[in-house]
Amino acid sequence: MKQGKRLKTIRCYRNMTMKQLGTVLGFDESTAAIRIAQYESDTRSPKPDMSLAMAKALNVHPNRLLPTRDNPIDAIIEQLLWLEDSETSCFYRESSRLAGFLTQYWWQKSRLLAGEISREEFLEWKLQWPEAAPMCED
Repeated sequence: MKQGKRLKTIRCYRNMTMKQLGTVLGFDESTAAIRIAQYESDTRSPKPDMSLAMAKALNVHPNRLLPTRDNPIDAIIEQLLWLEDSETSCFYRESSRLAGFLTQYWWQKSRLLAGEISREEFLEWKLQWPEAAPMCED
């Protein structure tokens, strides 16, 4: 989900109008709604300090509104948090598949780190997943 859609989703959830949010952020009352509309339509991108101010005004963690370019794990987490809100999402139906993959991944990675399998075996598992994915041992 794009940053503008996230902003709009959160703003609506918080029952704020564009004008209310804009004035809280310090925009002139006559242009506040226009400015927020530009952010929500992705016509304009807020600078990091503005994203932080919006997060504070909307009472959300800043990561919900800041782009996550530097840390790929944060980017993945943000995608997962917003994935189910996309119009074509089947995330709920597929979430058990994702959980299964992550469980298998950590099991295989821990075996690699413990010296139980080689890097080649770990790579082979990654190349063959899900067809040749052995199940985790209990």
